[in-house]
Amino acid sequence: MSAASASRFQAPIAAGIAFAAFGIFGTLPVLLGLAVALGLDQAATTSWIFAVSMGAGLATIPLVLAYREPYSIGWNLPAAVLLGAAGVRYPWPTLLGASAVAGVAIVVGSFVGLGGASLRLLPFPLVMAMFAGSILRLLTDAFAQLGTDPAIGGAAIGGYFATRLAFRDRVPAALGALVASLAATALLGKFPGDIPFVLSGPTFALPRFEIGAMTTLVVPLVLLVVGTGNVQAIGFLRGQGYRPPTERLTFTVGALTALNALFGASPSGMARVGAAIVGGPDPGPAERRWIASLIASVAFIAVAILAVPVASLALALPRALVTTVAGLAIANSLLEALRTVFTSDLLYSSFFALIIAFSPFAPLGLEAAFWSLVAGLVLAFLFERPALFAALRHTGDEEPRRAG
Repeated sequence: MSAASASRFQAPIAAGIAFAAFGIFGTLPVLLGLAVALGLDQAATTSWIFAVSMGAGLATIPLVLAYREPYSIGWNLPAAVLLGAAGVRYPWPTLLGASAVAGVAIVVGSFVGLGGASLRLLPFPLVMAMFAGSILRLLTDAFAQLGTDPAIGGAAIGGYFATRLAFRDRVPAALGALVASLAATALLGKFPGDIPFVLSGPTFALPRFEIGAMTTLVVPLVLLVVGTGNVQAIGFLRGQGYRPPTERLTFTVGALTALNALFGASPSGMARVGAAIVGGPDPGPAERRWIASLIASVAFIAVAILAVPVASLALALPRALVTTVAGLAIANSLLEALRTVFTSDLLYSSFFALIIAFSPFAPLGLEAAFWSLVAGLVLAFLFERPALFAALRHTGDEEPRRAG
């Protein structure tokens, strides 16, 4: 390959690496922290990492090659957090059962236009309010570690802000938090010394199907996977001039979600931050941005193969490290969600949707995230009806325009 040809691909390759780095260092620690909080053993945690990473890579590659568009299929962080929060009431196999049913529901929905309807009928600010309230506690727990393990927690927080100050958006700030907290752990003599560097594969799980858990979790999981993932990612790609196959992408994430449950993993979904990285202007001309998705997919497959050392390291590290890094990793996602909430014409209803999602409010066994969306829609209809109808009219209506 000539130097001129190589330079043409530098931008998409760099963007693909950036998306992979965000997934590995920015969001994967959240899954590891949830696994620790749920009390999962090494085999279960390894299988979780393997399934979501391998699925993200293998599912994206054929779609990208077929359509030559930059897709960002990965793991749905809000849905994983929702399952983690529900772990105080349900065992992990029961949560997997609800996740599997949600995946099947998404697959069925893709045949009747669920993906397109979600772009038209779900007010984006309310979805973001539900998302923000659901993950807010994870970030507050990160700063709580300053009281329980100030050396490691402080190092993570310091590394996070130092990386942000030094590199801005060129390096994930969560990577700086991870490096600094690992260094502090090693200096304190708490770093594990026996990590098995072996290749890994999945293990089968046995989902348990309980009516109460399915009634509680299936609808919120579908809303999170389709609403907080696909709606944002597909909407962004449309704004960049692409014509993503909405229902095929919806089918894919639903099928992956159901398959993930069989290997003890959380739901799949389209990554909105990933869509911005690989589908925005930074990867270069629109016709070459799909290369960035391929690069990221290969990286995710590599992570899956190395799931054993990744999971072993996570389980052996001090809890303060995993909790702090996991909380800081979602800070930007939370900030973007809050920006949407507080700049929206649906400010009143979105604010209370956020508060309800953050609260332990769970009547009838339904999670707070579900009630936050219900309450938000009711409040919007009662107090912000013109803004609600405007949001419903304009969501997903933008005509695609090809980006240069």
